[in-house]
Amino acid sequence: ARETGPELAQQVGTTIHGFVAGVGTGGTLMGIAQALRESGHPVRVAKALPEKGSVCFAGQPEVCGGIPGVVEGLSSIVDPSRIDVTIGVPEHEAIEAARGLCARGLAVGPSSGLNFAACRKLAKELGPGHTIATVLCDRMERYFSTDLFDDLSGTPG
Repeated sequence: ARETGPELAQQVGTTIHGFVAGVGTGGTLMGIAQALRESGHPVRVAKALPEKGSVCFAGQPEVCGGIPGVVEGLSSIVDPSRIDVTIGVPEHEAIEAARGLCARGLAVGPSSGLNFAACRKLAKELGPGHTIATVLCDRMERYFSTDLFDDLSGTPG
């Protein structure tokens, strides 16, 4: 994140008011948040957290629930005192958001959908005139046999 945070700020080119990311190792959320704050952005840091549902990522009922790679409470990197808000996103909303991004030509997976859906919620909370940033952190090809593509295969998860 020593490079990603400054690169994100440079590419956005304006004040960043919010940054959202799910937590795997926690490095992306903590590192980018720190870089943005150190460079003077009045950023509200939000952890995106999937709300368990019936989404099946291996197409098998026994392994339903959760966004692959996003975990709660397992990272030693995450400092809760540096997170302003946790935004819960129902798994089906994360999948819908990922599908929407794919339809726009961005080949992403469910973790990116989670981040994007949480960004929408933070944007609604902060209101017009605020810039919210995230990272699209996974690719869709790992998920061809999962619920992410059920609408294309016609097979329920």
